[in-house]
This record gives sequence, structure tokens and C-alpha cells, in this order.
Amino acid sequence: MPSCGSPSPFAHSSMDSRPLDTQPASPHAVGAPEPDFLCVGMEKAATRWAYDQLRWSGHPDFWMPPVKELRYLSSPAPGMDSTVRMVAQQNRGRGAARSEADHAFLSEAAALAGRPRDLEKYGALFRFKGDRISGDVTPGYGRLSSDDIALVAGRFPNIRVFLMVREPVERAWSHLCQRYRVSRFDVALLEDTARFSSWFATSAVKRASFATQVLNRWAAAAPRIAFRHFFFDHVAQSPDRARAELIAFLGGDPDKNGGDLPPGYNHKSNAPKLALPAAIKAVLVEQLADEIWASARLFGGPAEEWPARHGL
Repeated sequence: MPSCGSPSPFAHSSMDSRPLDTQPASPHAVGAPEPDFLCVGMEKAATRWAYDQLRWSGHPDFWMPPVKELRYLSSPAPGMDSTVRMVAQQNRGRGAARSEADHAFLSEAAALAGRPRDLEKYGALFRFKGDRISGDVTPGYGRLSSDDIALVAGRFPNIRVFLMVREPVERAWSHLCQRYRVSRFDVALLEDTARFSSWFATSAVKRASFATQVLNRWAAAAPRIAFRHFFFDHVAQSPDRARAELIAFLGGDPDKNGGDLPPGYNHKSNAPKLALPAAIKAVLVEQLADEIWASARLFGGPAEEWPARHGL
């Protein structure tokens, strides 16, 4: 599928709209005690796919933390609940077998939970990568404030940042299905369009639906950071190409052989999903129409087709 303004079918963006290869950025010292990259969202837009391909594919250029979402940068006193929970399982002799580096990373990371955020200590966690590339895949970072973005960019000026982008209505519904699976969504709302509309208008699901705002905040607060977006559409349609593009952007060699994990692997492929009623879909389209149009203008590529998909 051709992209807007780029010979590659995989659309990308840099902060100043120049091709990414000309984006000013100093070479990053691989192996330094700091993350090489961040994934800053979106939730339900293939961030798990990105983590799995970097963690479990066996690619020799990457070492990933044993927990997908560190959630360290989002709070003045990070709770790091996923990390703490994983360490508790480890201490009880439960969970998957892990390497010495994984154990050390988890123990040190859990010790930071509840303490004031410290970017030096956060960066030091990534020394466990050795001479490989590593980063933090936390979709909640899409809600980082401009001040927090500036702090991160100031401490890690050579970091690369990527954003997974998905059509807003599809993304929101997938998010609702995920909440339903963990008993955090009242399906009775789907039987009353007015109640659902009122609920969705102030929900965390809607607040997580604005990919254009994420890019714009990074553009304003950290204009020299190398930034790129990837489409969920491309992951679904051509995962091998999407994986190669992601690895190349992060500084790895996409031609190196990894393990046996297929590029299209989706560990949630069999997860139960709710049927989307037409009336509820109409509410989502109405409330996300501005974002659908903004995505078409800002991201181009597949996003240019999204307004027509919903009759906008």
C-alpha cells in the first residue's frame, strides 16, 4: 500500500518532516547505561508484537528487559507494578526460567518501585544489555506530559522513539475488548447508546486514542529526537517487512537470522472479542472523527483511507 510522500510502503515521520535518514542525531554508544529506544504507544496497536519480535525472536542485536512495560517514566514515584509482580513470582519459584541478566535487571528495577523517579538509576538498568540494543516498550508513555518528554530527551538525547499507530475506532474497540477480558468493562453499557456515549466521552479508553497528540507533543518538546511511527495495518498485512523496518530504525541489522518466532506471531490471536454493535460504532466514529481526520493529515499512508472507511 503506497504511503504519502515516501517511496516506501511503510510510512514514517521525523519531527521536522524531513526523511528520517537525514534527521540530526549523534551516534549512540551501544552498551551505555541507558535505553537505546522507547516505544511510546499506542495501546492495542501492536506494541506487544514489537516487544515479542525484539525479545523473543532471538535477534542477536537486541537484549530486551524481561518485563514488557516498565512504566517508570510515567510517574514521579513509579509503582512499576508489572516488575514487582514478576519479582514476587520469581521469589516464589514461579514463572519462566530467566537468565542471570534478567534476574539482576528485575531485582534492581523492583528496588526502584515507589521511590522518587531517578533517570540515572533508570538508565543504569540498561547496562545489562551489554553490547546489544535495548529499550522500554511501555504504551502508557503516550500520555507523557511535555515536561516529562523534555526531561527524558535532555537525559537521553540519542534515544530513538517509535509510535505504533492504529485506526482510532478499531483501536478503541480493541481496547474495550481487552478491558472486558479482565473484567474492567460493563457490557451492559453496550445496550444503551446514550449511556455508552456518556461513559466513553470521559473514559481512559478515549484518552488513549489520540496518536496525533503523542507525535505533536514529542515534536514540540523534543524536536531533535529521532522519532518514527509504524502502522498496525502494515504489521497485519506484511509483518516480515514491518519487522525489518522496525529493526533497522532501532539500529539493528534486519538481515541477521533470529530464532523461530514468526514475524506475524500474535500471542493474543485467540483472545475472546466482543461483537461491535452498529450503534456503538457510530458513537465511536462521532467522538473520534477529529482524530481520524487529523491522522489522515499527519500520518498519511493507510491513515488517508480512514475517513472514507467511516463515511466521513
